[in-house]
Amino acid sequence: MDTCTSQNKCIYNMEKILTSVDYFSQFLSLEQILSYGYEFFHDTLGLRASAIYYLDEDNYKLMNQIGYKCGINIKEHKKTAKTNNLATLHGRILYDNFEKYFDEAFIDYFEPELIVPMIVKDKLYGFIISDGFSYNDSTHSSVLSMEYLEGMKTLLNLALSNTLLYRDYKKLAKNMDKELFQQFSINQTTKILLAETDIEKLYNLCIDVVRELTSSSVTSLILYDSIRDKFITKGYSDIINFQNYYDEYELLTNEIEMQKSVFDLEKDMHELRIIFENPERLKKIPAKYVITIGKNPIMGFITVGEPVSGAVYDSSTMNQIENVGKTVYLALKNANHVAEIKERERATAVQLKNIKKLNAMIRNINSCLELEELLDITLKTLNVGYKVKQAAIILKDYEGLLVKSIGYKSDEISIKPHIFSESYDEVFYSQNSRSTEDFISISEEDAAESNCVILLPIKSDYVDMTEDTILGYLVITKLEGIMEESHIVIFETLTSSITPVIKQFIELRKFKN
Repeated sequence: MDTCTSQNKCIYNMEKILTSVDYFSQFLSLEQILSYGYEFFHDTLGLRASAIYYLDEDNYKLMNQIGYKCGINIKEHKKTAKTNNLATLHGRILYDNFEKYFDEAFIDYFEPELIVPMIVKDKLYGFIISDGFSYNDSTHSSVLSMEYLEGMKTLLNLALSNTLLYRDYKKLAKNMDKELFQQFSINQTTKILLAETDIEKLYNLCIDVVRELTSSSVTSLILYDSIRDKFITKGYSDIINFQNYYDEYELLTNEIEMQKSVFDLEKDMHELRIIFENPERLKKIPAKYVITIGKNPIMGFITVGEPVSGAVYDSSTMNQIENVGKTVYLALKNANHVAEIKERERATAVQLKNIKKLNAMIRNINSCLELEELLDITLKTLNVGYKVKQAAIILKDYEGLLVKSIGYKSDEISIKPHIFSESYDEVFYSQNSRSTEDFISISEEDAAESNCVILLPIKSDYVDMTEDTILGYLVITKLEGIMEESHIVIFETLTSSITPVIKQFIELRKFKN
């Protein structure tokens, strides 16, 4: 292949990758993914004919198809343990052994060459089945390497994951709104409690609501703390002495079989002894009544003291207290759900931001004019953009090995000989920094600071029996914080993006020399 053809192929590959990342980085609805997203996927890969099936209850139903002129008679495929195994045991694009995961009649009908799984959180939501590609010449087939296909599958699955996550958010929000609406009809107290979603503010609000409802002189909120594995005081109000109080309580059982939820500390002490290890400690608050929040399991308790007005709690007030206990339970659950949703929204926003940032960085990296410049900018991009603290790129050059690194205090960096000799072409990652010595040699001082090892092969898309496709490796040995799977996806995408340019530079250096 001459230099001009190689350069055109690399540009063609980069344009496809950048377009794919840019397209699937957008927010797409499920309908868009199953229609326009699928058509984009089909056209970008140059599939001859394909069909997309998506999970609807217990069946994968045909949603769209391209290239099957006579139509498709098989409109659905049953969801079975076999199809589930494709997501949990394989997870990659399927090129053979189709009968291992799909019905034999289904495979005989399509006679596929590949099946692309659509996986979100170890669940197979759908798949694209195809009879192969519309071209076989090497100029185009080089872009159809397993890395490129897997990259396209990853982008498709990321877009689907974001869409399903957003749909779940909307579903949760809808359920919460419904639950809130039902509680609004009880009374104004319920409205106030359920409207507050900040968990810390809710603690104080619960105390205020119960105190105003009962005129309790001393009111406390006791909730389970998973860290201490005990029930601790989360809120406290003493309007007589204006003192604070904190205590911890242990239960003999986390489930209450009795239907009763309001206990008189004097009359029902025998029942409280079945629940609490030492219920007499509640008298230190001091408490007159104890109201449970939840039963199976118990979330916590509300205690009320003697009414500051000197009145006696009547049956109506006791019913209101019991209802408040149930409302507090719902309010606390709602607040926890909201906190969880906000955290997931934050994580999704960070993920989308990382994808967009990666797209911009790839454009910047691929504008380099020299190999050394490309390697330096790539390492700086990893350092600035993704907090990579130790990393090295090791390439095979016509003169030997070319090593560029960042974050190491010593220049004593070399890759283990067996990595190149065995053409190690699998991505490896581990949080165990001791694995570093299996792949790369660095100084003891640098090894002591490393906290992970990630080995990413830089592989050429062009497959030639006379040419080694392994151009080199990107090795990362230290990250700021804990390594996450999203890091691996980003690093793989970045590595795949710079590979064609690296190959072009290496071939150009050979040509010049």
